[in-house]
Amino acid sequence: MNTQPNTFYSLLDITEYINMKLDEGYKTYLYEEELENTEDNIEEFLMEYTNSDSSIYLYDFTTIVPVCIFECLSFIKDEYMGMTGEELDIIYSKEKLEGQLIYFVGQEWGRREQMREQDREEHREEIREEIREEIREEIREENDSEEEQIFLTEEQINLKIWLLDQMRLCEEGKLNTYQKEQLLNLIEKNQTNPIILEQFNILQNLKKEK
Repeated sequence: MNTQPNTFYSLLDITEYINMKLDEGYKTYLYEEELENTEDNIEEFLMEYTNSDSSIYLYDFTTIVPVCIFECLSFIKDEYMGMTGEELDIIYSKEKLEGQLIYFVGQEWGRREQMREQDREEHREEIREEIREEIREEIREENDSEEEQIFLTEEQINLKIWLLDQMRLCEEGKLNTYQKEQLLNLIEKNQTNPIILEQFNILQNLKKEK
């Protein structure tokens, strides 16, 4: 267990530290670059944070105790064998040890992050499908009434679903400033569109949150 800052007594200490740095770095990376969480962006981030000449300078491995070094070497050898099917050359320097640790822990972090994003996307798709079904039900009820019938094209239905999805993301604080501005610009330029007009008053609340 860690008792001093950046002193590592076990492989678990190091993997937890690297994962923490990757979580923090990726969150900052997405925010500063105004990006969404995608497989391509995960790979781009990992290239910078785990697989470049300057990657090790993003971490601070002040002290790695001898027992921990042996654990790390065993971990690296196993990961390298699993990736290449070959034995890894002997690691002589602390810098190379750190670089290999960052790379292999980062690869596992990337796989987990991609799986988490797939799960989140599946959940979002389930919500979108529920919204689509609610909209279809509303249309059926409107068409069954004695009032003037309203028919929406598939494109209009998709637009309505997208707007409702954006509203939900905004309410959950998941749209950054740039995304909010893009959404507002779209709304203001297309106010005559009946679907956008229907949601216009609600979506104007976005301006208050900017």
